[in-house]
Formats: sequence, C-alpha cells, structure tokens
Amino acid sequence: MSGNKAYGPSGSYKGAYMLQNDLCRQLYSRLTVFAGRDASRALAQSSLKEEDCKPEWDDLSDEHKKVLNDWYTFFSKRYNIKGKVEGATNV
Repeated sequence: MSGNKAYGPSGSYKGAYMLQNDLCRQLYSRLTVFAGRDASRALAQSSLKEEDCKPEWDDLSDEHKKVLNDWYTFFSKRYNIKGKVEGATNV
C-alpha cells in the first residue's frame, strides 16, 4: 500500500481506497479455502473451489502441471520450505 495520504480513507482517492479494501476482503475470504490443505490441484487449475483443494495432481494435463510448477517456483523463491505433507505421493 502506498504511503501517500491521498490514497488513505480520508484522502482524495478515498473511493479507490474503499474499493481496494473491499476487494482485498473478498479475495481473502475466498483464499481461506486453502487453509490447512494441500491445494496443489486447485493451484494448478486456478480454482478456488473447496473440492479442488486436494493433493492429487498426477492426472492433470501437462498445461496444468506447468501452472503448478510455476506456483512452486513463485513460492520457493519467497519462502523457505519447512516440511512436506506427510503421506504425499506426488513429490
């Protein structure tokens, strides 16, 4: 978020500020579907459906596997790997 006060709740762009916060809340509420789950399949399919939040991804198309690999690259550049999902077969 910008440090410019014009973008704050009382600034000249307050409508954009309110819209941005509303969109952030909506996105956050949808992303909670990933909490506590291996969301590999959902990430590969760009899905926010609860039924897609499962670790099985070996039957996905090559295109979806590439998307999953891109997510792996994205996260591994930003976060240290702290462990692996116990019992995972697709590692």
